[in-house]
Amino acid sequence: LEDIHALVDVWAGGECGVTRLQLRGLVEAKIESVRQQLQDSESFLQQLEVVHARIESLLEHGVPDEDGCGCAPELPSVEALPSRG
Repeated sequence: LEDIHALVDVWAGGECGVTRLQLRGLVEAKIESVRQQLQDSESFLQQLEVVHARIESLLEHGVPDEDGCGCAPELPSVEALPSRG
C-alpha cells in the first residue's frame, strides 16, 4: 500500500495522466493478490471445518483408539473438498 500512497501523493501534485495508469496497475495487482489470499484462506477454512467435524464425531461416538489417538485425522486434498459457491 506504500506504493499506492506514493502515487496518490504524485497525483495530488498534478501529474495525473501517467500517475492514473500506474495507480490503476498497482490497484489491479493488489486486487488480484487479495483475491488469491481469500481463496487460500477459504481452502484452509474448509480443511479446518473437516478436521473439526471429524474430531466432534470421535468425541460424540466415543470411537476407540485403534491407530493412535485419532485426534488428528488426515486432511482431504483441497480438490476433494466440497465447493462453496
